[in-house]
Amino acid sequence: MAKDKSSVPHEIVAIKVKQWLDEWNKMKFKPEEHRRRPDPYFYMFTLTASYLKALTGIYRRERRTGLHPSKDTGIQRRHERERSEEIRNLHDMVSLGQR
Repeated sequence: MAKDKSSVPHEIVAIKVKQWLDEWNKMKFKPEEHRRRPDPYFYMFTLTASYLKALTGIYRRERRTGLHPSKDTGIQRRHERERSEEIRNLHDMVSLGQR
């Protein structure tokens, strides 16, 4: 199972990096053609591998014995609503550095 998340930090320090180029203002962005306007910035931060594993819920899965691999879907992760919500709210965990 996934590592206990109570032992991992609840805040991530990140740097907000401007990525917007002035020439992008001349572009026509059409979301319906999968060419949406990019965000003007992105966040840069580091995570330890152990924290990333705990956050993502990665763990070794074992197949049920006796089933043909094409019939055994148990190796796939089941949907975890709580985990999905935590990932959606990751932005709230980020403490932005000034740059």
